Amino acid sequence: MALALKAREITDDIDSVFEPTDIIYSESLDMADKYSLKKDWLNDAVVKYVEQSKINDVSLYLSLPGLVVSCATPGFILAMKCYAARDSDVDDIATLVRLLGLGSSREVFDITEKYYDFNLMPYKTKVILDALFNKGE
Repeated sequence: MALALKAREITDDIDSVFEPTDIIYSESLDMADKYSLKKDWLNDAVVKYVEQSKINDVSLYLSLPGLVVSCATPGFILAMKCYAARDSDVDDIATLVRLLGLGSSREVFDITEKYYDFNLMPYKTKVILDALFNKGE
């Protein structure tokens, strides 16, 4: 959200997919010590959502010798956030809905279905979206 969309200025951690994991985790721990970061500032918890998606929709952000940084598209981020449906995702879902100009739960589900089977979407996602789109009704 912070890097790909500039939707916020700070973030607690960076969710990423990277290789080789052992070397990069070792380097991230060194960086955490050097810069007083949380030990888990770089994590690959998002891997399960990427692996379970029908498609991986990313765009190139930066390419340097030995380093390629890609960012998930806003639609893919929205789909992953809806699929995870954690309490910590609610604000991000609302931000993505606004950025994408979506006006209904159906429009959100039309996007998420490109990435995940609708039947696998948690019921909590419907609850989150109902609350988001039915405010003030």
